[in-house]
Amino acid sequence: MSSQSPDPWENQPYMYSKPSGPRNLKIWREKWGNYILNHAEESNLLLVNLLDFKNKRPFDRLNMESFMDLIEHLNTMGRVSWWDKKKENLRIHFISLDKWAEIIFDAAVENHKNVIYGFEGVYDLEPRTRNMPTQDIERIMEIWVKNKRARWVEPKNKILKISVDY
Repeated sequence: MSSQSPDPWENQPYMYSKPSGPRNLKIWREKWGNYILNHAEESNLLLVNLLDFKNKRPFDRLNMESFMDLIEHLNTMGRVSWWDKKKENLRIHFISLDKWAEIIFDAAVENHKNVIYGFEGVYDLEPRTRNMPTQDIERIMEIWVKNKRARWVEPKNKILKISVDY
């Protein structure tokens, strides 16, 4: 489902009201959840202000209660997380950190990069990570080390040696 071209259900008024029956609620959450994640991936939205996101079409057609139900549903599934205690900013996980670690590692191997020089080294390998919070980049680096795909050369400066046989 592409967020760029309207799907037939987007023009259906019932899609903008939270259903009451459990079966319909499940379907409604799945459709909207997929739509939100696809939209985030297509737009490379990793960290967003909740109200800014809510005010964009088609989300602006949902009332706040319905929108928050969708966000909490995605949070329960681990697909979004609150970035701050006030719950104003949302981290959208359209790709898990484990999958990001795999994607970036594969890019390092493909580009014969055996040393990653800090965050910029990650950004160079996968430009979509430029919008990613640095804490997530650090977690990706820790995943590599934990899985023995890299070792720290200079932990303070976030320099890693990739462990791969070319």
